[in-house]
Amino acid sequence: MERAKNGYQIYKVASIREAEDVIATDNDVKQLFYFDDFLGETYYEILTASQTESQITQFVDRIKNTPNKYLMLTTRTVILNQADDKSEKINRSQLLNQQYEIQLSDYSKFEKAEILYNHLYFYRIKENLFNCILQNKFYNTIINHKNYTPRTIESLTDPTKIENLTPAEYHEFITLSLTNPEGIWSRSFHNQINYFDQLFLITLFTFRGKVNEKALIKAYDARLQYEKVSHNQIIKANQFRDSAKILLNGFVISTLIDGENPEREYSFINPSLADFFKGFIKDSFHQKKAIISSIIYIEQLQHFDPDVASIAFESDLQFIVKERVIRDELDSIDKYKLYRMPASILQTVRKYCPDIDIDQLFMDKMAALDFNDTYWIKDAMLYCLLHPKNSEQIKKYIKNDFLNIVDFLVMAIDQPDMARKLPELFALYDQDYQRYFADDKRAESLSNMIINAANYNYRFQKSILENNALSLIEVDKTYLTIHQADINLKNSLMPDVERDIQFERQIDRAFWETKIKENDVLKQEKLKNKEKLIHYYKNSTLTAKTEEKAIDDLFYIANYTKAIQDDTAFDEPPF
Repeated sequence: MERAKNGYQIYKVASIREAEDVIATDNDVKQLFYFDDFLGETYYEILTASQTESQITQFVDRIKNTPNKYLMLTTRTVILNQADDKSEKINRSQLLNQQYEIQLSDYSKFEKAEILYNHLYFYRIKENLFNCILQNKFYNTIINHKNYTPRTIESLTDPTKIENLTPAEYHEFITLSLTNPEGIWSRSFHNQINYFDQLFLITLFTFRGKVNEKALIKAYDARLQYEKVSHNQIIKANQFRDSAKILLNGFVISTLIDGENPEREYSFINPSLADFFKGFIKDSFHQKKAIISSIIYIEQLQHFDPDVASIAFESDLQFIVKERVIRDELDSIDKYKLYRMPASILQTVRKYCPDIDIDQLFMDKMAALDFNDTYWIKDAMLYCLLHPKNSEQIKKYIKNDFLNIVDFLVMAIDQPDMARKLPELFALYDQDYQRYFADDKRAESLSNMIINAANYNYRFQKSILENNALSLIEVDKTYLTIHQADINLKNSLMPDVERDIQFERQIDRAFWETKIKENDVLKQEKLKNKEKLIHYYKNSTLTAKTEEKAIDDLFYIANYTKAIQDDTAFDEPPF
């Protein structure tokens, strides 16, 4: 827009040849050439008759050395990385050194709204479908959705997809597309990257879309070795580096995490990618088998967790997990794995092998646990004890050592939620809870566990209060709530037991008065910032009183109906 105001002729071209046909020989003539998606849907399209590597790089060099001439090229980051990696000529042209990358996080809500409106406007969306976007301000749902991307919006407004839809069908189409973006990512995944890049993304998915570089490299190498052995794939020495370079900022982002030992972390560029892979893998036994056969970390199984996941985990896959545990082939990315690993493996066997015989393996892994380390393994132990599988043999095995197990658990438990499960544990194994804790020494251990769990809750509630308290009345109410939680925990674990348990809950008035003053100052600063934001929107040429008001104004422009009836009105958006 700025160039147009300064007298530049704007040309939108579909090929370098078109640009060559209209570029002026007179260096005083101001021209800007806009070449959208200049590398095509895939890198290989640059080898078509319309544009070659040489044509692109030669024209770029010509523009760089010609006064008053500008060239704007747009493409997806993943395609540009691929071209730079594969093409010596494009690499030498140093296009990557002159790029301006727009990430989704750079967009304000108003800019997202403008993108949506522009697509509706220039695609000449029928009035009844446009009204569907207006109804109950449905556009807010769209622009605020976690899976919003410009690519999503293009798909949602594509006339070939929505032309024959009713308003109700269009609303459903938008909702389903945002909730399940498989169709949006499918084309890029299947057509724009190669097989090894696809494996890179699938490996990242197994870590729930985020993991440190060291673990990702090891896991990816393991998957490549599986492909080499099972499918005779030829693996390059630097495949991780090559795939990361292609995918970076197109499918994934890389972040350097500061700390005592800085490390790089990889994650999906958009949460919708995880949704896509869930759908992609869910219905493919082949994909699931390849994942289970090649993972090296137990954390890579999380997407198949039967307690929370919707991906079927067939018996054949359970047998693979069992065999890999037997062969001791699974590791962990947990920094405390030295202490937790035995119990984590036990939990893995129980959780991921629900339909096959694991009795002997489970008992062997249970026997290998060191109860002296119960503090580190209490979570996994509780899960396995409370979910003993439909196996009388396992139940009998646990019953035989039940008192010893509980003795160690009581000393280790330090959280209210875990503490409340004790009576349930006794009932599950037909043990007498009251009789067990009638012993003075065990009753003392139980009292200490209750105090530890109550203190955990107190620290948690206090940390929240420290950041939010604005009055001493609020502090007093919170302390009363904490005290009642202490009493409830004691009564649930020691019903009908006359035992005095002291909970230290003294209110330090001076401390809280200082915190209240600090919080009040922060609150006033937030209010000032909010006022500044409102002031900005009041004085903005593009927005109204607030960003929300500006978005409303954008979609309720009166001449939209006239525009869709008059093709000439679509030369530029009405704002």
